[in-house]
Amino acid sequence: MLYSGGLDSSLVAATLARSRTVSLVSVGCPGSDDLKAAERGAQLLGLPWRGWAVSRTEVERMLSDESPFLENCSRTSRSVLVGFGLALEATSTAAVACGQGADELFLGYAHFRGLSDADAEWQRAKDLDRLLTEDWPRTTALASRKSRTIASPFLDPAFLRELRDLPVARLRYGAGTKPILRQLGRDIGLPAEITDRPKRAFQYGSGIEKLLRGVR
Repeated sequence: MLYSGGLDSSLVAATLARSRTVSLVSVGCPGSDDLKAAERGAQLLGLPWRGWAVSRTEVERMLSDESPFLENCSRTSRSVLVGFGLALEATSTAAVACGQGADELFLGYAHFRGLSDADAEWQRAKDLDRLLTEDWPRTTALASRKSRTIASPFLDPAFLRELRDLPVARLRYGAGTKPILRQLGRDIGLPAEITDRPKRAFQYGSGIEKLLRGVR
């Protein structure tokens, strides 16, 4: 599965590992926060891990290979998709899991800070709509282009039905971002080093956005 070492992907990895064999794959520029966190997270979870320190050359190749596919994406979406494409190439299995959707569902992004409950509800709906109608379909299509299938438990239709109507006030009840997920992690035995790790967006934690700046 695609693994960043953070809370969301660790929850998915730990849950899947209870019923099947799971191996973790991470990408990032050399020395990136995500590669360091992923290696440590894999050690804590006791799961096999492979990290790929990607260079600007790999990023340029991905942009060239997928240019028609990426040209209408936002800057943020393009960064995430390039990283996903590289990670998908690094996997050795046809079926791949990830933790997409957790930040949209559980208010994980920085732009939720300081918003009223009403404004956060509006932003959450907007984020989910963009994810489900644009970003996730592009992700699954990219996976198909790489001869992979990709799935996220957070985007399972039954899970989405249960969570979409949960009040923002309930989602915010507790300390820090995504308190419900952090508590869930504690409940299933994830180490505090994982459950308390601050949120950092994939494109920045992996360094992919920094690499992309030099090739745009």
